[in-house]
Amino acid sequence: MIKQAENAVQKYRRNLEKALEAAPSSIKAEVIQDANEFLNDEVRAMDVGRLTSESAAYERFVQRFGTPDQLAKDYLAESTSFVGDELAAQANDNKSLIASLRIVAYAVILIGVVG
Repeated sequence: MIKQAENAVQKYRRNLEKALEAAPSSIKAEVIQDANEFLNDEVRAMDVGRLTSESAAYERFVQRFGTPDQLAKDYLAESTSFVGDELAAQANDNKSLIASLRIVAYAVILIGVVG
């Protein structure tokens, strides 16, 4: 019975890796690592003695975490959103820096004109 659960974990992971083919390797590694933890925790929570088949275990993973395609899509959307937020914050920091530099430039010009 444990073998069926292990096979279902491998199948889910293979399908997830396939769904992440186009993802950057850093994101892919993070998603696979997280998925392995979640899947292994789920196997430990299962009553493997009552497990009827590999497909029953796989279906439990899908009910719990979504399909591998959906999980990959969610992770990619989250990571893209995070990167977008980081870039927006960086742009705001750059705007503040530019404004500060302008003030300094104006001060230098005024000192040159007045001085």
